[in-house]
Amino acid sequence: MKKHISLAAFWFSLSFQQAALLTIAIPAAVDRLTRSGHIVLLAQLTTLGDLLMMAAMPLVGALSDRIRMRGGTRRSVMVAGAAANGVGLVVGGSAHNVLLFAGGFLLAMLGLSAAGATFQALMPELVSPSEWGKGSGYMGVAMLLGNAIGLALTGFLPLWAAFAAMIAVTAGGALYTWFGVAEPAVARPIRRPVARQAAKPTAFYFVFAARFLVMFGQTLLMTYVLYDFSDVLHVARPTELTAELSLLALVGAAFASLGVGALSDRVNRAKIVAAATLPMAGATIAFGFTHTPAGMLCFAVVYGAGYGAFLSVDWALALDTMPSLDHVARNLSLWGLAAALPSVIAPAVGGLILHQPGSLEVSYQHLYWLAGTAIFAGAVVVWFAADDPGDSRWSTVLSLAVAAVLTFAVTLRCSARLYGRLPKTGSVLVVSNHVHDFDGAFIPPRLYLRGRWRHPVYTVASQRLFEAGFLAVRSPRWLSRWLRGFNAGPILRLIGVRPIEDSPRRQPLFSWAGKIRRLVGDARLADVLHAEVLEDAGVAAADLRLSDLYRPQWLYLARKTVALRAIAEPLRGELRASIAPRVTAQIDAICDLLARGRTVYVTPEGRLTADGRIGPFHAVLDPLAATADRLFLSAVSYDPFRPGRIGIECRIVPYTGGVDMPTALAAARPIHASHALVAALHDQGGDVLLSDVVRSAELALAALPSAANLATDLRRDRRRALVRTVRRLVERGYLQPCAPAVDEMNLEGTGSGVRYRVHTPWRDRRFAHVADLFPWLHNQWLETREALEKLDRVDDITFVHVN
Repeated sequence: MKKHISLAAFWFSLSFQQAALLTIAIPAAVDRLTRSGHIVLLAQLTTLGDLLMMAAMPLVGALSDRIRMRGGTRRSVMVAGAAANGVGLVVGGSAHNVLLFAGGFLLAMLGLSAAGATFQALMPELVSPSEWGKGSGYMGVAMLLGNAIGLALTGFLPLWAAFAAMIAVTAGGALYTWFGVAEPAVARPIRRPVARQAAKPTAFYFVFAARFLVMFGQTLLMTYVLYDFSDVLHVARPTELTAELSLLALVGAAFASLGVGALSDRVNRAKIVAAATLPMAGATIAFGFTHTPAGMLCFAVVYGAGYGAFLSVDWALALDTMPSLDHVARNLSLWGLAAALPSVIAPAVGGLILHQPGSLEVSYQHLYWLAGTAIFAGAVVVWFAADDPGDSRWSTVLSLAVAAVLTFAVTLRCSARLYGRLPKTGSVLVVSNHVHDFDGAFIPPRLYLRGRWRHPVYTVASQRLFEAGFLAVRSPRWLSRWLRGFNAGPILRLIGVRPIEDSPRRQPLFSWAGKIRRLVGDARLADVLHAEVLEDAGVAAADLRLSDLYRPQWLYLARKTVALRAIAEPLRGELRASIAPRVTAQIDAICDLLARGRTVYVTPEGRLTADGRIGPFHAVLDPLAATADRLFLSAVSYDPFRPGRIGIECRIVPYTGGVDMPTALAAARPIHASHALVAALHDQGGDVLLSDVVRSAELALAALPSAANLATDLRRDRRRALVRTVRRLVERGYLQPCAPAVDEMNLEGTGSGVRYRVHTPWRDRRFAHVADLFPWLHNQWLETREALEKLDRVDDITFVHVN
């Protein structure tokens, strides 16, 4: 017991500070330093601090492992981090301007992350694996008591005294642990019991994802609850009420934590975590419906009951499922990113939700709903760390949770509408044009939520997403080295994504590297690639190996597209021979889904459209279409210049032949105000009056065949939609004023009396794959109009237009 208490002492100190600093001290200090715009400043400051923590934790963890292997102690690194943290708190607590306060806060967070990353590795080294659950329970109690006492003190102390208390408690905890435990002179290898070996290799991914979701909901709740009391409920002392709510949740949780932790040494930990998060999710969602202080305090008790059980087990569960314990501090720091990432993302998401137009009370209800949904999704995901979900009811629950989260996320960023439904019986193949990365995040989840819930809408995606290294080459340099061996394929499969080889002979070098390493190991690049490829890439190191591609300085080379013919024989022949069997197996797997009555969503172009037109379809579509009972088209289009959020509209229509699929898709594609205005500007050319442009766009829309699908805003008020979009083009500098003239039409502030000229290229960071949106939109307009005219010329067509 003495060892457990000595270890838990510093965890108590860290938890005391984290609760006091992030829930009370920082929001209160921000509110004191800047009375206006406090929500935005808080979101920016906490996001910056957590980004710093995410970068520091794995690095300090790896440093701690290296020091320990060379005979040093982890406690020395821990105390150094605590000292840096104390200096940062002194600076931040005494600051009288935002800049100095931010510097002190960031130093404090850096020291806190360094101390915590090192401390986490002490317990698995010093505690027997058979008592990891018990030790996790002590740490859970320490965390909860630290949070509770930290909130109790700082909620009622003056701000300067709160900072002094945090410094004293952190220093005291570090010294107690320093003198209370002794590290062996030589580090012993850590071995988990055979009975605790993970049921499957992907178990750790589920545990990581579950912790991320739960902590996302927790952070979203705790970051803004004080401002809810202040800005919506208008209570007299919101800081004290926040402390009371947190105390009710944490005190009750502390009593459950120790017993549940010990119990988990004898039963399945993953199922305990799954059960524990359910009351957390229910209480969080209830906060949005019981928007009174008394009601929220009651549900805080329910929340705390689950929170204590969750905290007492999740640390031990991470050790059970971790792929390797050889570098325990580094790996636990990476696992800690599951809690750090939400601290970066959740404040930004919360700030976005609360700044939406409309009632602030409704915005807080949306915030609580999202937090509760995320926590519930964590309960579902962690269940899969214990059992193979197969085709069970749990996969249905997970699919619903993922679809709800994706739909909510897309709705926050886009004005998205989908018209049409799929049949509820038989297999359905949905063929879509591919315009933007939002396609897959918007259309399949929305179709699933509107249709059969028993099985997801399976999405066919590029094989690249299922390869180790995909995330590494698309991540920041500091994160890429930690992701170079990570394969997101198992997680993607779990939520209904299936791979297809869409570019068998031209692939990024990291993709070829993975296949070659499986054949011949970590070979030298010079031995597997023709010399001209390396010369073109500017590679001078003759002994560069395949594994080196994931180092930050070589990521540009890993992303380079390389043709199969650039690979030396005999590897080229082996790779060529493997293509056909792999693609055949992938097609057979998708056809099997259709044969079992599932719905499959596919974008047969295989890549985003760069010029706006629908590209050629891959031959993989033919066997899928032959297997499906029914074919539906998903015609999607975007309005980049819609005022406010980006506009997305999708039409789901059945395909029964008569014309080829690309033509049918183009004809069904919705037409936005931007399309018509670009067509008018293209036809008029030169300097134009805005009134003439709007008038020409109205005439162009009126001249379209009757089967044309106009976007919702054009159907509601055509002229208003066109005028608003013209204003947007002027605001963004795509239409620039020229010589003054007399404009006979008043466009209510859109530039009456001034001629405008098109200024290209039209770039938008949300469409990074498009070099110029002007010809991109114009090509879509022309292609859709040509397709509609072609349909008119077909006599025996059967094409159903679904409104």
